[in-house]
Amino acid sequence: MNILICCEFYSPSVGGAEKVAEQLAKNFKIFGHNVSIATSKYNKKLLKSEILDNIKIHRFEISGNFTKGLRGNVNEYQKFLTSNKYDVILFYAAQQWTLDAALPILEKIKTNIYLATCGFSGLKKIGYKNYFKILKKKLFYFNRNIVH
Repeated sequence: MNILICCEFYSPSVGGAEKVAEQLAKNFKIFGHNVSIATSKYNKKLLKSEILDNIKIHRFEISGNFTKGLRGNVNEYQKFLTSNKYDVILFYAAQQWTLDAALPILEKIKTNIYLATCGFSGLKKIGYKNYFKILKKKLFYFNRNIVH
């Protein structure tokens, strides 16, 4: 299978979500899948794509989220999601740009879409009320929701 993992940060960035996404990608590779990552630029260096551990990484100069505002070339990312041929697109975490920039175009993504939520830290915050109303309406576009 051809799998795309969308996560806000990825190696060499270090953090819990980054490490989980990296382990998922490496293990999918071990089982013979083609794996790509869509993520943020790292430091001031922006490479459009690179290979790390035989995993293709697509870096986008985008930041923020739906509630605080998205900054960067969101259209480029949305075109990337709708024009590539992946068997599965996994969004790793909500309330961050890789998912939030995709929310308006989920219906245009013609493949299996999975969401691993990683918890909803903003669920009880008043500023995220509209976000969760929109997300609730968009959940039916996901083929699977993974809660851990």
